[in-house]
Amino acid sequence: MRKKEVSCVHMFPMLRRAVSRKLGQRRLCASMDAFGQLLQRGVGASAKLHAMKASIVDALAERGWCALDGILDDEAGLHVRRELAQLFRDGAYSPSYSSVAETGEKLWRPNVHMMELDAESWRRAPSVVVLLSELMGALPEVVNTGFGGHALDGHAHPQLSSRVFGHKLAVSTAAGARYPKHLDNVTGANDKRKLTAVYYANAGWDVAKQGGAIRLYDSLTHPVYTDVAPAGEGGLDRLLLFWSDLIVHEVLPMTSGPAPSPQQWSIDGSNDSDAHHRHTFTLWLTTENDACLLDPRSSLYNLRTFHYPDKSE
Repeated sequence: MRKKEVSCVHMFPMLRRAVSRKLGQRRLCASMDAFGQLLQRGVGASAKLHAMKASIVDALAERGWCALDGILDDEAGLHVRRELAQLFRDGAYSPSYSSVAETGEKLWRPNVHMMELDAESWRRAPSVVVLLSELMGALPEVVNTGFGGHALDGHAHPQLSSRVFGHKLAVSTAAGARYPKHLDNVTGANDKRKLTAVYYANAGWDVAKQGGAIRLYDSLTHPVYTDVAPAGEGGLDRLLLFWSDLIVHEVLPMTSGPAPSPQQWSIDGSNDSDAHHRHTFTLWLTTENDACLLDPRSSLYNLRTFHYPDKSE
């Protein structure tokens, strides 16, 4: 049997593919090692949430929401912002819409774009993935244990799941971007969302000039709402928590205005042309206790029925 001859012309492409595979494997291993180290090191959200447990539970019980500033340190917060901005530049986002629960109609949001993380997101947005991991690892435990002996006007225990959740990344890019007044969980029933967590990666945002605050309808007496800026005090990040089925809210329009300091949001060491973008990472935590959804025993239930009397159960 004659030995098969392989010419150099055919060998070079074969060698290139073999080398490419080898380099690809090395890059993958290096990326996995780097991600594993980041996951082990963490971004600091878990420890801070546990440290704030008492104030979180008190605020959720009394008014249905709380805002927590400085959940991530400056470096971790900057990495999250950079990754979100790069995902948008890479075309990972698509035009945003909300679905009407009763009809399935899509309500499009001008100048708002959204995306969800996938199995490859650990490569492109490792800090965002680790933040998600820490929020899901800490929030159910913090809320569930915090409400262990806490009376909420007869409201059933939230019993947040540590396994089932929803999420969305969103970016508002221009003046007029907004979300009209709504409830996250309108129907209860098959919708198990109980707690909404919104992480704002917009440190240095000037809400007076740039708009984009979230308005929470948290009272039946004057004033009937509280506006919460999409950034923490003193140039920090912010995590906002509120009951998905009880707190009516809207996102006020973004307005034209000067962007934050380029030094704060430098992506490549120079100027960040995306500094005026408003980035959010929303996480919906579900409940394992159906009795806590749309619970009329809660004093906060009246907030829901005042704005949406036809949504009472």
